[in-house]
Amino acid sequence: MIQLTQKKLSTINPDILLVYGNLQPETPKEYYTLKVNTFIQKKLPGAPPVSIDKDNLTTEIKVAKPEEVPNTPKELEPNINCLKRGIFDEYPLLPNEVVLSSRITFLSENFNDFPKRTLVYEVITNKAVLYFLLKNIGLNNEYIPILQEPKFITSPKLYSSLNSLSLKLNAKSVAVFMGKGIASGMLSAVGGAIANAIIEAIFPPEIPEYFDEVYAQITKIVKQEIQQSKIDSISGAITNLIQKINYEYVPALKQRNLNNKEDREHLFNLLQKYDQTFLSGAQGMLGTLQQKDKANAGFTVFMLGATLQLSIYQEMANVDPMNKNSKGEWLPANKSSYGKANTGTLAKTAKSFIKHAKNTYDAIMKASDNAVKTEKFMTERAYVIGQTLATDRTYYCRIKDNGVATNIVWEIGQDDKHGNNPKFDQFVKQEVPAYKEQKKRNLDDEMNHPIEIIENWKNLINSPVKL
Repeated sequence: MIQLTQKKLSTINPDILLVYGNLQPETPKEYYTLKVNTFIQKKLPGAPPVSIDKDNLTTEIKVAKPEEVPNTPKELEPNINCLKRGIFDEYPLLPNEVVLSSRITFLSENFNDFPKRTLVYEVITNKAVLYFLLKNIGLNNEYIPILQEPKFITSPKLYSSLNSLSLKLNAKSVAVFMGKGIASGMLSAVGGAIANAIIEAIFPPEIPEYFDEVYAQITKIVKQEIQQSKIDSISGAITNLIQKINYEYVPALKQRNLNNKEDREHLFNLLQKYDQTFLSGAQGMLGTLQQKDKANAGFTVFMLGATLQLSIYQEMANVDPMNKNSKGEWLPANKSSYGKANTGTLAKTAKSFIKHAKNTYDAIMKASDNAVKTEKFMTERAYVIGQTLATDRTYYCRIKDNGVATNIVWEIGQDDKHGNNPKFDQFVKQEVPAYKEQKKRNLDDEMNHPIEIIENWKNLINSPVKL
């Protein structure tokens, strides 16, 4: 190895890996979440925030002590400073984070795929200790820095620095969670969801965010977005509907006599008003959420709104003031035009919702697949052989998702003169389907498995009201 000149050093553009050290005593673990989301916004402005496993982010890393590190030649200091600035461009500090001290050092032991003596920029801020590892740049005992000949993993897979951040989306759709609870109660509780105050039990006292992180994820996948004014209107409609059911209808139900036609009419009219005002009227949210340009983005909230409407129809079957036989005797709810199996209002509406929900779910999953692409790319590395600065080209392919490079990367070598590459073909056959399936499983999990609501709706067709 020989000392690099200023000119040679200026050609270096290394991959940088951030490794978290210890937090300062007064720094909360939320620092990690803030830090990671700052990086993501730098790369993907407007991306939904992510949460991380705060307890498993720090990693033990061993670096050389100050006295073990050779001095930086003065002629290289401008380049070293430029390299430092580049690091903070890539990994910006938080608004209230300041650097207390920093130094150039190196790994005293191997760290994952980074060999011993890899160059490390150690930064101590008022929040934490940060280690920036510079791939393929190392130190020896005489000179600083030295660029080592690139050493790639023998396995075809390479993993990016994103893995070291331990990113983990843990969002679950609030709207689908609530919809599942209501739909389950409609099937299992005698009389249904509203009559048993199931809606009141499911909804939290504080107003939830129906258009949550999962909604934000879906909008990026399907390239649809709902105007904020519509979001506010729909969220307000759901909240007002829930409050009307819990604080007006349920107390009224307890005070009324279902053997009295006037009492039934009063309750029925309340339910009809709720439906027309909040759900199915001219400006109702269900019509809005089924519009072609909003259906995919608003899917999870639709699943809640649709279930609420079915629960209202179920309760209308319970209190139907017209549900009498020729003798004037009250009939069971499954004889009402709202509660008849297969042909009643609830059953027919459920069939319509099932068709829409299945089509929309499939469209979201198809969009998820279509967002996954492959890309070939090349990197050049500078290194020293004898007295000569040489370059080395390495050919890769990777998966890109919604235009963003993932950490699924293979080294594939150069295409032949006809553009063929067996390793690339193997990558497409092996990695792409597996990635797509895992992505869809993750998305379904984050949406809280909306297919389970559809299955409950199917059961309501044959059994609209449990007697």
